[in-house]
Amino acid sequence: MKTKIILSFAIILLSCQILIAQDLAKMGLDDLPQVNTDEAQRLNQELSDVKGDFDFTGKKIGFAKSLILRSKNEYFEESKEYLDDHNFMGDKLIVLNAEEKDHANGYDAIIISYLPKAISERFRASMIKKIATQ
Repeated sequence: MKTKIILSFAIILLSCQILIAQDLAKMGLDDLPQVNTDEAQRLNQELSDVKGDFDFTGKKIGFAKSLILRSKNEYFEESKEYLDDHNFMGDKLIVLNAEEKDHANGYDAIIISYLPKAISERFRASMIKKIATQ
């Protein structure tokens, strides 16, 4: 009985991994800052614990790896690699307010991977300035 439960769990886990991998194939196909429906759905799911009521659907999103801006394609390619290794990139999210959005050329939010510390006001301002010049 215990073996059947473990086997069933393994099959379910593998099925989920395959579905996620298939979904990732539809993501990061361009470097436009506006996320497509599949990307928005994935980001809403992956960042559900940090996004509050923010919805990625139709939003203009910037991506960074620690302090360095990167493309949407690079972000999703790395997501695929981490999925293969069963890891999580530990993304953090900066949701811009109306004033920040104006200064940042209409970007709604910035996703930052590999940032080991909390987001300070200084770091936030720095990232908004960087995304504004992109």
